[in-house]
Amino acid sequence: MSDMDLEVSAFGENGEGDNLDEWTVLCSGSVWKREESVRLRHTATEALLSVTGEQYGRPIHGQREVHGMMISSPHSYWRTMEGIFMKPSETGFRDFTSPQHTEF
Repeated sequence: MSDMDLEVSAFGENGEGDNLDEWTVLCSGSVWKREESVRLRHTATEALLSVTGEQYGRPIHGQREVHGMMISSPHSYWRTMEGIFMKPSETGFRDFTSPQHTEF
């Protein structure tokens, strides 16, 4: 790892962690749209979640290593491949500029 790389790990039990578990989703507008790439920024360090060139066979074949990078690169953009997409509310626009929740 270089001086700009940070280790990413997961601690805690039963969904209980600390402020080092908090990440902010960075999208190009005020909402995260389907098919849009986003970046994930670690709230405490401001590092961006990125993929390294390392690939492993266990525990999941083809699993790639991730780390925190202080600079943006093509390896720090993420796209959803599956999940639940919610349509915007028809009752009016909600201000998403101040996040309600930043943790995963």
